This record gives sequence, structure tokens and C-alpha cells, in this order.
Amino acid sequence: MSDNKIVFGTVDSSTYGIYISGEGVFNAPVRDAEMISIPGRNGSYLLDRGRFDNIEVRYPAFNKEADKATFIQKIDNFRNAIASLKGYQKLVDTFHSDEYRMGSFIGGLEVQPFLYNDHASQFELVFNCKPQRYLTSGETASTVANNGTITNPTLFPSKPLLAVKGYGTITMNGYEVNVNNLVLGNVILLEPFGGNPQTPTKVYSTGLVNTGDTITVATGSEININLKATSGYQLLGVMVTNNSSSVFSVTHSFSETVIPITVKFPAENFTAGTSKTVSGTFSVYVEYEDAGGVDQFQTITFTPTMTYNGANRSFNLSCSYNTAPSYGTLTRLCTMQRVSGNSTISGLGNPTYIDCDIGEAYKIVNNEMVSLNNIVEMGARLPELSPGNNTVTYPNTITELKITPRWWKI
Repeated sequence: MSDNKIVFGTVDSSTYGIYISGEGVFNAPVRDAEMISIPGRNGSYLLDRGRFDNIEVRYPAFNKEADKATFIQKIDNFRNAIASLKGYQKLVDTFHSDEYRMGSFIGGLEVQPFLYNDHASQFELVFNCKPQRYLTSGETASTVANNGTITNPTLFPSKPLLAVKGYGTITMNGYEVNVNNLVLGNVILLEPFGGNPQTPTKVYSTGLVNTGDTITVATGSEININLKATSGYQLLGVMVTNNSSSVFSVTHSFSETVIPITVKFPAENFTAGTSKTVSGTFSVYVEYEDAGGVDQFQTITFTPTMTYNGANRSFNLSCSYNTAPSYGTLTRLCTMQRVSGNSTISGLGNPTYIDCDIGEAYKIVNNEMVSLNNIVEMGARLPELSPGNNTVTYPNTITELKITPRWWKI
């Protein structure tokens, strides 16, 4: 049995015991062109619209199972899985493992059983595909330096995806893209909110042990923190990085209004009459939406400390901010509070994405696209990478440029 298969979106045909042959998968799309006869002129005028039409791709497919029940079940599961995928999906076959199409499943599934007891069949899978065969090598984003070169290995111009940090004008193969450093609105920073420091769950005293005895603090001694959003603000996302994983563990959860964080210290030995301190750091990266609907970003570095002064154990938690003055001891609660200032595109930590295929500029927030077309200017023709070498230049106000070239052929 052939082991050639297709993967359409999330559906791998071999999972259902279905395999393909190569007939019909090597065809080329039709160029969108028209021959126009002009009275009084010899020959015809060729109107080439500079594009290709969609192509219908057909895969003869077959399957065979040891028994009829398994055969029926797998065909049924495959039919439902592939029919449930809507719109264009990535389509890969093992005849062209280094490329893929964008296709939509449009055909029905007319299964023709054969062999005794109906436990094998043949049928045809029909997809309506965009004309391009995209190279998988063109899906890798590469950092391009100022005055750098990116080489298109195909015979066709590609429409890349740009990821830009900073602002300024990017010139690529003669095309210009300008990322404006517009003011986005008031900055809303995270600031400490008043309250009493957390009391440790258990305090050891020399009155409870003999001088020189070793005191062991149970694993799980902890400090709890709640980062909260004031009414009118919404938390969008959080990432916590433990910079001192060998000293303690840190866990968190998330909602649109609060981020509970728990810092747990490991078991520690303290000797009565001898001071000892256990300390580390971790960082919290928070994205949130202000009252005006503008997304903001804040980084907070926490320093949890467990101290034994020879008689008593205590906890302390301090913090500092990347865009605000350092504050003293943080208590159990933080809240969103207004701080004067403005945020610009250059202040955003995540990149601005510019899709030169559809002419859209956006950023990713909580796994969703947020349009930034108001700050990005593209010319009348969308930028493209021509066959061969393409020079890229940009100012030092752009700190990083990554290009996903999207090479293709037919």
C-alpha cells in the first residue's frame, strides 16, 4: 500500500487509514489573460491581468481495513473531520513535502466500496486551491539588518509579512513602508496599593526551641500577591518568568480583573540564634486595556525575601517597574492607577506586523489581531520581493525587522 497522504488543516488522512495517488497533483493553474480582437489590427491583443486563477486539485484516494466495522467507522470519522473545516486551510501532500497550497474542500465524498464484505474503497478528494504552491522555506521569519539583502530563489515576486519593532521608513526593493511614531494615549501604570504586609503563616521563636537547635521551615511557606484591575480597565494577558527557580517556585492564574500569584519557598533549615536570608527575583509582564480601549504594557520585577533573625521568621516583598520609579515594600495588593504620560508605537514591546499581501497592519493581543492601519503607510502598490536580491534599508529608530518572505511557485 502506498504511504502517500495529505494533511488538510488539522486532518491527517493517514490517521484514518486513507492514502492517495499522485494523479492530478502536478497540474498548473491558468493565467488570467484574454485575447482581444481589434478591428483593423492584425492579430489579437493579449490582456494579461498579471494573476492566476484558482486551481482544482484532485487526489484519487483509497483505504482498506481488516474488517467492515472499522472501515465504516474510519470513513465516517474522516468525512466529518474534513467537512468541518471551513474556508482556506493549509494543504500538504507527501508528493511535495517542501511546499503547500491554501485550499478549500469543496467536493463531496462519493465512496465506492469494493472487495468482499465491503471493507475497502476508492474515492476522490477535490479541493479548490489558490494558484500558488508556497515553499515551506518561505515561512521562516529572518532578521534582516539595515542595508541587508534578502534573496528570492523563485521566478515570482512574493508579498512578505514584516514584523517591526520601533518606527521609521523601511525601503525594500524600492517600495516604502512608513511606521509612524504616533501617540496612542495616556499610559496607565501599575502602582502599589496600601495595606499591611502579609503575616507569615507560622512564626518560630527561640522560646519554642533550645539554643542551637535547627528549625526547618516546611515546604510551601508562601507569599500571595493579587494584581487587580480598577473598574474601567481590563487585563489582557500575563507572563511570569521565575528568575530564581532554584530558590522558590512561583505560580499564577489569570482573569480579566485579577492575576493571583503565589510564591512558595522550599524547605529551609534555620539555626536558633543565627540569622539567615533566602531571596530571589521574578518578573511579571502584564498587558491591559485602559478606559479608552488602548492596550498598555507593564513589567514588574518582584524580590521576595524570607528572613530569619535568629528568633523569628518574616517575609518581605519589594518590587520595581520598567517605566516608573521604584517603590518600597509591596503589600498584598496592587491596583491600576492613572499616571500622567503618553505611549507611542516605539514604546510597544511587541512588534507591529505588516502583511504586504493584504495591506493590513496589526499587532497580536491575547491571540487576536488589533488593527494598526492608522499608524502604517503603504504606497499604492503593496511591497513585494522580486526574484533575485532585494536590498532592505531602515533608520536606527527601528530596533528589529523580521521578514517572513512567503516564497511561492506554480
